[in-house]
Amino acid sequence: MPVNRSDKVITTSVFDPLFWATNPRDVWPEFRPNKIAHIKRFIMLYEMGEISSRKGAEALRPAHEPGDIMDFARWYLVRLQRFSVPSQVADTVRDLEWIVAHQKKLGKLKGDGLLLLYLGVALTKRGGRDAEAISYFKKGFRQNARNWEGPRDTLWARAFYSRVLCRQGLEQEAVEQREWLRKKVRQNMPTGLSGRRELLPFLLDDGEETNSIVEHIGWDYFRTPEFTDNSGSLFVPVPGGLLMTVVKKPTM
Repeated sequence: MPVNRSDKVITTSVFDPLFWATNPRDVWPEFRPNKIAHIKRFIMLYEMGEISSRKGAEALRPAHEPGDIMDFARWYLVRLQRFSVPSQVADTVRDLEWIVAHQKKLGKLKGDGLLLLYLGVALTKRGGRDAEAISYFKKGFRQNARNWEGPRDTLWARAFYSRVLCRQGLEQEAVEQREWLRKKVRQNMPTGLSGRRELLPFLLDDGEETNSIVEHIGWDYFRTPEFTDNSGSLFVPVPGGLLMTVVKKPTM
């Protein structure tokens, strides 16, 4: 299949070093649809052989071999779709399964719990394969994922794990997940966020104003804007998404 003029525009875009430099979470909402389309077209053209391995490696400099190129591109696409509003994570099942299969073939899957957690979330959102979703969650959490987003991804995945357990009638296990979330959130699990309400997007699904997870944690927690830790320090949000530390005086 020949590369047409519009394809050349797309492939030119992905060769811009800045195209891949931005964390998918930080891509501006108005730019996401176009970027998603560009990456999907890039993947299709690469798999058809219209883009050589050498050219693909030039576009995705962190990759070293043909398989890694597609792993990198698909993983970037998955996260870009996850952070879209509304989230498109349900549409990422095929790409995630491709990456999991390839990483397993290379013997690199062990230890990459984040990938399995994403697949668990995607299957939960899509529906119809809940038993597989639960299996991926269990494997992912056992591998103790450490990743781009840190604890925020853990909270996000645990929330969806609780949902799919509840949907399958495994209420006791769902309650255990909600209790895990309550303890971690109430203990001010480090997340890099500047206010408690910023945790809500990781606990609420699209269109939800509340749910059993947030209610189990307690709305009173989210009505207090600042964070505190066990040392008695008070973390106050300041402009720019940063936290200012104020040491609280001991009470007499």
